[in-house]
Amino acid sequence: MIIGLPLYHASAAFIRHTLNALHTDLRVDLCKLQLRSNGPREKQFLVRNIVSGRARLTGAHNEWDM
Repeated sequence: MIIGLPLYHASAAFIRHTLNALHTDLRVDLCKLQLRSNGPREKQFLVRNIVSGRARLTGAHNEWDM
């Protein structure tokens, strides 16, 4: 089992619903996925995403590097 995975899923769902309320044409691009191992039981996943979308009120294009 990956420690912290349920919290990651919950926060991702919250962010997705919030962004859907404020933006249209949302897109998520996976830029980097890296696994680091600091021993046999300690591992880290590093994920880099680019999220882009168009604001519902102004129509401006927005982009976030996460």
